[in-house]
Amino acid sequence: MEIMRLSAPLGAEEALSLRAGQRVLLSGTIYTARDAAHRRLCELLARGGEPPFPLEGAVIYYCGPAPAPPGRPIGAAGPTTSYRMDAYAPTLLRLGELGMIGKGKRSEQVVDAMKEYGLPVIAAGGIADGRQMAAALALRWGADEESARRAALLHDCTKKFDKELQLALCRQYGIEPDAAERREGKLLHAITGAAVAYADFGVSGEVRDAIRWHTTGKADMKLLEKIIYLADYIEPTRDFCDLTELRRLAFEDLDGALLLGFTMAVEDLAKKGMPVHPNSVLARDYLKGKRP
Repeated sequence: MEIMRLSAPLGAEEALSLRAGQRVLLSGTIYTARDAAHRRLCELLARGGEPPFPLEGAVIYYCGPAPAPPGRPIGAAGPTTSYRMDAYAPTLLRLGELGMIGKGKRSEQVVDAMKEYGLPVIAAGGIADGRQMAAALALRWGADEESARRAALLHDCTKKFDKELQLALCRQYGIEPDAAERREGKLLHAITGAAVAYADFGVSGEVRDAIRWHTTGKADMKLLEKIIYLADYIEPTRDFCDLTELRRLAFEDLDGALLLGFTMAVEDLAKKGMPVHPNSVLARDYLKGKRP
């Protein structure tokens, strides 16, 4: 199926010509709004007010931006979870919206509204991983942007492998996981991913090491290791906790952001009764020791 080029605002005829699974190159005017903006917009419409932008043919990007690096108007911006907008989407579809860009499943209410108004939806899931965030942090802190992008692209390259295959890769590459890594199989992908990226994709040793430490971290991390650890933690699609302060700090105080990140990770695992890898504790304590 060929790629369709579209420009927003969309026309109903071209939108209706789309088919499930079709790839789209979209340009034009695209509005960004998350749940709070959707709520205010729907409240305004309920009072009989005029929307701040034309809804006919509109495309709305459920965007989660990060703080802007110096000299840039905005930081990395990726799709946030679509279900947050499910209570408001039917109203906007009824009034002419033709495109929603986000990630994740939609509620039956939204699907029914799409059927009722005979409209397809342009959806994007996973279009923004850690690469944009890694590049933005690299630009801010003087690291090589291409190395940051490569590390972010490959850091989870073995994450979907089951524990048996992870251990087989460890044997293949002569890696001896520690007790914590053997117990918590999800930690193994950082080790095996680094080995595969180095041996099979030809990345540099610097990129390999950044992939190796992106999960647990360690004491005295190098610059790219810090950037990939943080980029993975705060990339725009992450919404498992409030990351507002961590995202802000990542562009103002790199070691301060790392300290906060390790502290949050250790405390979260402890609250859940899950084991904390010793390297994460060592990383946190090392950074604490550097603070004035």
